[in-house]
Amino acid sequence: MTLLTVDDLSVSLDTAQGRAQAVRDLSFDLGPGDTLGIVGESGCGKTMSALAILGLLPDNAVTTGAIRLNDRDLLNCTEAEWCDIRGNQIAMIFQEPMTSLNPVHPIGRQIMEGMFLHRALSRAQALEETIRLLETVGIQNAAERVKHYPHQLSGGQRQRVMIAIALANQPRLLIADEPTTAVDVTIQKQILGLINKLIDEFDMGLVLISHDLGVIAKLVERVIVMYGGVAVETGSVETIFSDPAHPYTCGLLSAIPRIDRSTHSRHKRLPTIPGVVPDLVDMPAGCTFSDRCSLATDTCRTVPPVPVVLSSHHQVACYHLDRARAQWQTGPR
Repeated sequence: MTLLTVDDLSVSLDTAQGRAQAVRDLSFDLGPGDTLGIVGESGCGKTMSALAILGLLPDNAVTTGAIRLNDRDLLNCTEAEWCDIRGNQIAMIFQEPMTSLNPVHPIGRQIMEGMFLHRALSRAQALEETIRLLETVGIQNAAERVKHYPHQLSGGQRQRVMIAIALANQPRLLIADEPTTAVDVTIQKQILGLINKLIDEFDMGLVLISHDLGVIAKLVERVIVMYGGVAVETGSVETIFSDPAHPYTCGLLSAIPRIDRSTHSRHKRLPTIPGVVPDLVDMPAGCTFSDRCSLATDTCRTVPPVPVVLSSHHQVACYHLDRARAQWQTGPR
């Protein structure tokens, strides 16, 4: 059974500088209980893809392709239909809880808002359910906390409130956009464990957006590596981390500190990817990564590579798979 299908999704934005290609030809599917991670640097199209799934793109966005939730075409939904879907069938944990939560309303009221909109609950029932949700996400003294405002909570507590809001109506699909950005590593571990537990409990599909490859490795089964709005490599977590085949993926993984490196390697500076993500208005004509890739040739710069299927769990868009994999295998460990 397929919960979510994204097929050849492209999103462009009309800007003062011209047409910006934020997402190009993105495709994936997700079943109940499946977990998918989307990784890449800022400006690679991760969040824009999530906003397209939620119907929250800006007014200057033009979308093509298809997004289907349980075979329902989301791109042709009216705003009234979207209001029934958001927070009910699809929910999102936004990146920064301090700016996502309303500072002038208690957190209890913000959690109950979605219940009043989508479920026929009395105020007493909604309050009882809100307290239960806060306890589920690990907020102590929940009966008192419902009266508190966002500024009275710590960063970790605010993030837990965001999770409670997202779970208020037991959605089928949860999108988490950098859910651990604003918290320390101890709270990060608790939040990741909580999300993992809730996915199993409610059999939800999860799309996790993150810069942190360590977070991705712990929480998802499949990974999409995006660069310049394009999925340059997709595969299972095991495959992506053990046998990356795209130069960009190799660069990201090489920049992660590892305690299992040799003593000699640990005293060297970590490798970095030169340059910056290109402007979406002025993308390379060929491979989006060609301007920063040491393996790039004239073909790379002029002709977009066609994705190559390496296995049922691995697909890569690159002209130099063998050379990239060889460099990864012989690189410092």
